[in-house]
Amino acid sequence: LSPLIRDDRRHACLFSLAIMRNVVRLVAGGSWTPVELRLEARPTEHRHELMEAFGERIVWEAGTNALVFPKALLARTIASTAKRQPVSDVVAACLVATTPPPDFVGSLRPLIRSLLPGW
Repeated sequence: LSPLIRDDRRHACLFSLAIMRNVVRLVAGGSWTPVELRLEARPTEHRHELMEAFGERIVWEAGTNALVFPKALLARTIASTAKRQPVSDVVAACLVATTPPPDFVGSLRPLIRSLLPGW
């Protein structure tokens, strides 16, 4: 990809990486940062904010966007901070009724319908 295309995707890529970091934090703890952050993008003027969010080690123009973490982290389980309440039959039925269809076209129908005036 050209550097221009990588720069245009910067915000979406950083958002995705932040979500992935937060998923790993469910296992590793709330202050976890990756061993290394790899970014397709060129260095930015906001690199200090990235270091606060992801740690000191950032590899720029890496050809990929990735969080690097120890392999041992994959063997850990997600800690549950609160006991889950059992779901009632009514709530379970409501969830099933409002779950969008698994196929692409079927999932678009409720989305389009919600955007039409009067629905």
